[in-house]
Amino acid sequence: HAVSPAPISALLSAALLNSAFLMILKVFKITILASCDGYARIMLIVMGFISIFVAAVFIYHISNYKRLLAYSSIENMGILAIGTALGGLGTVAAFIHLIGHSLVKSAFFMTSGNILRIYGTKEIKSVNALMNRDKTTGFLWMASFLAISAFPPSVLFISEFMIIKTMIIKNNYVSAVIFLFLLTVILYGMGRAIINMCFGGENSEFKLQKLPLVMYIPQLILLLAAFLAGIYMPENITQMIVNSASGF
Repeated sequence: HAVSPAPISALLSAALLNSAFLMILKVFKITILASCDGYARIMLIVMGFISIFVAAVFIYHISNYKRLLAYSSIENMGILAIGTALGGLGTVAAFIHLIGHSLVKSAFFMTSGNILRIYGTKEIKSVNALMNRDKTTGFLWMASFLAISAFPPSVLFISEFMIIKTMIIKNNYVSAVIFLFLLTVILYGMGRAIINMCFGGENSEFKLQKLPLVMYIPQLILLLAAFLAGIYMPENITQMIVNSASGF
């Protein structure tokens, strides 16, 4: 994630991680058929919380913005594991989150490629005043951050809200509190870096570089899809998600 070109990082996050999680779901389905799903659910929820905790620790101290996004992917895979472990509405939420994360993180990584093109560095401290140097890239960077942080109307707000609701319905109040706390730490860690990059002090060492339009359009389409899905999701897609989650 940290060293590959931006489009490859987007593919790794949107396709490879989902393929790996599909294999986990296949094994989980076998444990359900073998009446061992209780053990599997405990393993999933424990590993999910460990993933989010590890992401929270590293995101808070990270200095490379592409690596920041990579640890965010670890966090979101943890959310998927927890949602799947909860079952019922939580599993539906996990599938929604899977789709939303693929859209948003792809946009995030491709925008990181724009930043690398402008500044020539992956170090957070070396990127500042992005909004002044390239307003479109700055807007996409902030919009991607808001979407991945589950700000309404991002579709990730729907999925994370459903997971927390499932925890409360199942009386897992402690899990809900820990879940919210870790997400808050991650939100603060990412927000501090993203906002400093967009609105930090001007550095005269770098000159404004105009990027071609094609380097903005894919992110705009992906983010638009992620935000629109949080407002309205077509019935056929909703039914497909429910049918997919019904076996877990």
